[in-house]
Amino acid sequence: MLFSNLLNRLQARPSPPGTPKPEAAVAALDVLSETLGDQQRARLQMLSGDDDAAISGYLRLFRAAAVFQALKFRGPQDGAIAELFVAFYSQHFEPLATGALPPPDELQRRAEDLLLESAGRKRAEALAAGSQEAARLLAQARNLPLLYARLADYLARNYGRLELASRARFDEGAYLAANPDVAAAVRRGELASGRSHFERHGEIEGRSQRIFGRDDGLCRQAAYPLHFRRCASSTRPAGELQDCDLVSFDDLLAAPPQKDMALTLCAAPQRYDAAASFDRDPAMGAELPHFRALAEACAWQSGALYFAAFRDALADVENGIVQYDADKIWGDSAQETLLYIGGLARAPDMFLLDGRYGRLEFEKPTRVEGPALLVTSWAARNNYGHWLTNTLFSAYLALGALSQRRLKLLTARLPASLHQQLLLLGVPAESIAEIDARHAQCDHLLYPSPLSTSGNIAPHASLSEFFAYLQQRFPASQDLRRPRLAYVTREGFKSQRRMINETQLFEALASLGFERVTTHELPFADQIHCLSNARIVVGQFGAALWNAAFMPSGARLIEIATTNYGGNEYLFAAHLTGRRFSRIMVEPEFVDPENAQICEFHAPIAEIVAMTRALIEKEGAQIS
Repeated sequence: MLFSNLLNRLQARPSPPGTPKPEAAVAALDVLSETLGDQQRARLQMLSGDDDAAISGYLRLFRAAAVFQALKFRGPQDGAIAELFVAFYSQHFEPLATGALPPPDELQRRAEDLLLESAGRKRAEALAAGSQEAARLLAQARNLPLLYARLADYLARNYGRLELASRARFDEGAYLAANPDVAAAVRRGELASGRSHFERHGEIEGRSQRIFGRDDGLCRQAAYPLHFRRCASSTRPAGELQDCDLVSFDDLLAAPPQKDMALTLCAAPQRYDAAASFDRDPAMGAELPHFRALAEACAWQSGALYFAAFRDALADVENGIVQYDADKIWGDSAQETLLYIGGLARAPDMFLLDGRYGRLEFEKPTRVEGPALLVTSWAARNNYGHWLTNTLFSAYLALGALSQRRLKLLTARLPASLHQQLLLLGVPAESIAEIDARHAQCDHLLYPSPLSTSGNIAPHASLSEFFAYLQQRFPASQDLRRPRLAYVTREGFKSQRRMINETQLFEALASLGFERVTTHELPFADQIHCLSNARIVVGQFGAALWNAAFMPSGARLIEIATTNYGGNEYLFAAHLTGRRFSRIMVEPEFVDPENAQICEFHAPIAEIVAMTRALIEKEGAQIS
């Protein structure tokens, strides 16, 4: 309503000569209305619209200030903010620099006059401060780092900045400012304090806190634009092709490459077809288009298994992104990180400008002497399946060099349990280089192809050898229960995909002899072995189903999936490891409009029970 009223006033009377056309105002307001948060909308509401000339002349400057506010205020959580930054740079900064608009002082004067006439002085002064700061920056600064640094400092002092709450930097007031639901619960007496919530729930949930004061994370320098590169052996299509030296693994380790990168090929791409392992009868949901699409995509080609080496490269150890030769990004490292949904939110130092990516340096990277193998990414640090098939598999492929101390594993700081898994895998403690900083500057950096998520999306047959190795290296607990009929539950696990009637489903399956397996509560070694005796496993699509790869040969996995999210990775893994696969697919009742991975659904209990009963009767001799 605010924007429509303002547009009506702008279009009702002709604008004075020399002011922006109404169409330009309409386009600008459309962008603002779609992108700005409530705080920025409230500030726009201060404009009365009585003075068309002042509004038109002021619109671009206010838009620039709003862009920067939104960029810093919401940018780390919302990649769409980059669109406003593009609008600012291309439509405001360049015309101002070439004299196409009045000088900043004149625009500032117009803005102040308008605000003081149309709003209370106190509210107007708060808005004018942002306009004055923007005007000064536009007049004085032409480079991205300086613009970011000064606006970041201004916004940190006046609007605060969001950061991940931690035990080391926890601030009670900042935590309550960023979490109004917690603040309300404290006021009602339901919580003793924000800290008590953080220690019980907030740390696990990844809650933020809003810090006010000077910004201590100012931009140091910028790299723009960044160029994405790939080679003939790349597993992902991101980037332009470039030549690279093919060398032996020993030569790859001996010294940094002569050119900016070199590559050793461990295994060539392979083609597979899982049709023989996919039973369409029994199956459910075969009439659904998504089911048919997946059923027709049983054939896949694994990417090449390779190690790529880079000279003088920057490694983002949290996201798994490799930047080298100053302005190049290795495409395989970016396809499922920066270029995936939410990539800019996970990498807030990266930005999108005019369709091209750039990076701002906010911290001094940790220096790491090579050769160092990057083995962590955003997916591997947050998901059991990615940790298994991307990180651990990559370490397994380089285990010889690691055990000989010829190579280091480069990772973000790991929980003690994950660190212990690397040790039990066979990696010496002195070969694990964990860093607390997000970035590492490496004179000799290695990147393993499974880290690109090809290890699970398009798995290679070498995974079968890796799984067998894991079962040998990680013995199960003596008291581990290994059922013949297993239901893998997600109850108690923080999940975006919620089966509403899971309790009722298990009760029905329990009547057939199924036992519940809660993999996310088991130690790593027990996860590997908990299904090693199972003949039939039922479970919802998710990382826990990677444990089905440790079932006996010929056993059956029944996957429960929804049409909004899913793929064939567990079918592919079943085929490579000699298991049978059946799929149950349903339409969810609710899908979050902003994130299609978030959904709720009901499992068809009667049909699942009928399917499993028929399989038990058919394979009864093997199950009993």
